[in-house]
Amino acid sequence: LPVSLVWSLVLRLRHALYDWGVFSSQKGALPTVIVGNAELGGTGKTPHVLHIAQRLQRLLGPEAVGILSRGYGRTSNGFVWVSNANSWREVGDEPWWMQGKLPSAHVAVSANRLDGLSRMAQDRPALKAVVLDDGLQHRALKPDLTVGLHGRPMPSVLGSAMAMVPSGPWRDLPSRLRSCDLTIFTGSERVENTQAGLSTRWVPGQPVCISSNDAYNEALNGPALLATGIARPQRVVASCDALGVALAGRVHCPDHHAFSQAEVDGWRAWMAERGVQALITTEKDAVRLQEFWPTAGDM
Repeated sequence: LPVSLVWSLVLRLRHALYDWGVFSSQKGALPTVIVGNAELGGTGKTPHVLHIAQRLQRLLGPEAVGILSRGYGRTSNGFVWVSNANSWREVGDEPWWMQGKLPSAHVAVSANRLDGLSRMAQDRPALKAVVLDDGLQHRALKPDLTVGLHGRPMPSVLGSAMAMVPSGPWRDLPSRLRSCDLTIFTGSERVENTQAGLSTRWVPGQPVCISSNDAYNEALNGPALLATGIARPQRVVASCDALGVALAGRVHCPDHHAFSQAEVDGWRAWMAERGVQALITTEKDAVRLQEFWPTAGDM
């Protein structure tokens, strides 16, 4: 708790220095839409980035939209076009998945957002807009629009400092979401209760949307094994319960977990012993599973 209180003060000072102009912020080389959060993962940034990019493509044209990500956990450095990478390990699982889902989009990774946008504008003159996967904390860039996601109810003003890491789940000040042009609640609580809670703690007049995860309701031959490597697997479990999918077992690994052949072999042996024929996973996890389970891309 003491560390959380100190971290809260440090973040307040940092944001204030940017707001006062002591630290400089500047527009990128291309119009930008940031999709970010203030929590420790699990709010659905990547699916929303993909959704917004698809909507922009319908407005601007399929070749006019790019996606820029940091590329968490990648083995490469600097700026990389995802289409030039040989595997997801070079650019990260999320950018690799987005490029596969939206081949017409120009997906790139760069830790420095300003440099990345400049390179994208230079290499792809047809680009008219770029969606940033995360970047709400990258204050050196002044975006054109910001979309803030949160999967938990907003803490009170007094409780926000205590909700910061390491004692809580918030990596940045919850109040940062109030500066966004649009906020989207992606939690699993019932919509009516969530909306009522938000109305008393949000800025009057600020757009607030409710978003939920969709799951595929495929016909399954008996119970299935659920395997995930995401930040909040309980949301997938809740989706399975809502769809009436019976789970024979669950394997939950850390976010962005690099699965191994030994792990997958262990799952296969466990499934064979119990007569379980189906494996359920997320699309992001399927990217990291496909080399060990070739049909994972069809899940």
